[in-house]
Amino acid sequence: MALYFLEKKDLIAQIFEDYLDDSIEDDLDILETVESENIALMKGKLRDRYDVTKIFSIENYEDKPLIKKVLCALINYCIVKRNKARKIPSTFSEEYKWAMQWLKDVKDGKETPAFPVLETSRKEVKWGNNKNDEYYY
Repeated sequence: MALYFLEKKDLIAQIFEDYLDDSIEDDLDILETVESENIALMKGKLRDRYDVTKIFSIENYEDKPLIKKVLCALINYCIVKRNKARKIPSTFSEEYKWAMQWLKDVKDGKETPAFPVLETSRKEVKWGNNKNDEYYY
């Protein structure tokens, strides 16, 4: 159960540890898989405006706890859903819906978290004219 970006303490801040352990006991690698799938989902939503490589690295930035909260909401929902799909507590569903809406709002520019901004290289524009002094002769 090696997580790439999160630590188990991040997940159990939103879910009981026993509940998490019961949900992954039959497949210990599932947590790693679910984390990587949800990171890919988040990168897809954020990549047009933010540097996702920096966001999901070990670098610190102002809103890192926020990105962890969103990722935990997505992961916890997926983990609980795979165990008891019909008995998902409404809190997990609400957190999941909030996280997905927040990602959509960030993508649409309605939310502006303090994430590392994508550095785009500016294309050099060459100005000039094609004056032809002999045009009227």
